[in-house]
Amino acid sequence: EAAFAAATAMKRAVHDFDGWRKRGAAHRQSIRRLAAVITPSWARSLACLPPGKRRTPAFLVGFPRSGTTLLDTFLMGHPDTAVLEELPMLEAARKVIGDVAALAGCSEPMLERARAAYFAELDRHVDSGFAGLVVDKLPLNMLGGPLVHGLFPDAAIIFAQRHPCDAVLSGFMQSFVMNDAMACFLDVGDAADLYDAAMTVWTKSRDLLPLRVQPLVYEELVADPARALRPLVEFLGLDWSEGMLDHRATAKERGAILTPSYD
Repeated sequence: EAAFAAATAMKRAVHDFDGWRKRGAAHRQSIRRLAAVITPSWARSLACLPPGKRRTPAFLVGFPRSGTTLLDTFLMGHPDTAVLEELPMLEAARKVIGDVAALAGCSEPMLERARAAYFAELDRHVDSGFAGLVVDKLPLNMLGGPLVHGLFPDAAIIFAQRHPCDAVLSGFMQSFVMNDAMACFLDVGDAADLYDAAMTVWTKSRDLLPLRVQPLVYEELVADPARALRPLVEFLGLDWSEGMLDHRATAKERGAILTPSYD
């Protein structure tokens, strides 16, 4: 009870607490509007690009606080991966198209421009000559399944899954830098509502689009990393590397972790 009260006090100390909660509520409404757009007929109308000359990235998504940083640290230990942590590559593509709901009217040339914008942003962080697998890790890209389908229909998508009570409570206990999405964690009820809204978009996207998805359960990763990771490595088309399992050594070498998991 004392810990929960302290977290509540921390949240209420945020400047313009009420204003941020309103922005969070508006953000959740926008997610629910997107969920309403994703129907079987809408999904069937979407165009998608054929694979390009460059290797398709993999996407690591999941609700915040679902173990994505632990998982990306394991993946960084593989010699043939480059893991990019919470960078706006997919957002650069979305800006070309507009709202994700507008995908139904996208022509192939527009999708090509969006994919080029994605790679232009990626090239700021990884040498364009890198021949390995780029893993684009940004949890709330779980809302961008339709866009990933349009740009990279062959992409491998890793969905990090954790018990919803743990994910929601962990989000509430964190001190995030405020933006419209993180404002939803100012109240534990708002955080649960964000989980419901985001998971509605994700499950509809997964069920209605031919996405290539491999779930990885956080609790299973903690209990037995090798057993949890072997199917994932095979899914990604990589050879098994024992070096992946020494995630502590990888964490020491990677430098500062740029998410709240640093703590």
